[in-house]
Amino acid sequence: MKTFNYKILNIAVIIFTMLVITTCREEVISPRNNSGNINEPYKSSIRNSYTFILNAENLSQLVVDYPTINYFSSRIFISVLDYSSGSFEVVLFTKSREIVYSTKLSEESSGKYASVDGVRPEIVEFKFNNFSGKLKFQLTGVL
Repeated sequence: MKTFNYKILNIAVIIFTMLVITTCREEVISPRNNSGNINEPYKSSIRNSYTFILNAENLSQLVVDYPTINYFSSRIFISVLDYSSGSFEVVLFTKSREIVYSTKLSEESSGKYASVDGVRPEIVEFKFNNFSGKLKFQLTGVL
């Protein structure tokens, strides 16, 4: 009677498993990472750091948010990539609605820096006017 060779079967199963795993692999994107979705912002507000990322397409809307910056000095970074149309305005306010920073962009920018000293920015408004492009806004509290 012939004996079955389990060594060959084990090797065949391992090769088949490796083929299935490598050919069916798909990149996993975290469900919390919406920055790639059109007109769905990704916002993060953690311990003296606020980030707003948006991949916009013909967006006309007002977005108001409340960053948690506890310092009286902050750094601002704004970049616009893949710009194609429209404009947007960013306005930072104090709790009493005094404007501490404002800028309007209608062109591509690899990075624009600014700082706010002596006040705590507590409200941020983004005003989009038919804006298409990728926006990144960061507000960081500094000692």
